[in-house]
Amino acid sequence: PLHHIFYALLVVALWGANFVASKFALAYFPPILSTAIRFALLLPMIAFVPRPTKAQAKFLALLSVTGVAHFTLPQASLAVGLDVATCAILNQLSVPFACLMGVFFFGDRIGRWRLLGLLLAFAGMVMVFGSPHMGSSWLGSAYAIGAAFFWGIYNVMMKRHPDIKAMQVLAYVFLFGLPQLLLLSWFFESPT
Repeated sequence: PLHHIFYALLVVALWGANFVASKFALAYFPPILSTAIRFALLLPMIAFVPRPTKAQAKFLALLSVTGVAHFTLPQASLAVGLDVATCAILNQLSVPFACLMGVFFFGDRIGRWRLLGLLLAFAGMVMVFGSPHMGSSWLGSAYAIGAAFFWGIYNVMMKRHPDIKAMQVLAYVFLFGLPQLLLLSWFFESPT
């Protein structure tokens, strides 16, 4: 239905705006602290999600480590000069990374169409790396690819716990990730 197409486009637009907002935030805060502020602003989500069991809480604490890496590395890539568009495109490598990890860890089958999709995704990345402005931020590109890799791990880890709801995951990843980010910022970005 048409309204589903609208919702899908809205999600994509909001996701893309996330990178633009990140670039603005980096004018005022270093990347790790910027991510910590983002996590802190979203902490009120805790009031609206179920409390995890002890086993779920342990899993969510572990998952928060990959979440911290995934959410911080795009900020770092933008901070060292990678442009917003390239960062967003490189972040899409999380899909092929998750697919390949699913094959490796869970024995998922790729099939002909998924294999074609993977080949197209990696061919697209080769084109991105061949663009003229790429030479200015190889470090930023490495950070963005690292973020995609950690997001792939994050998604594969979630497959082990389908009983945890998506909003519950986000809320508790933010809760468990915030102290990690504050410590990392204090250690790497002092005197902020």
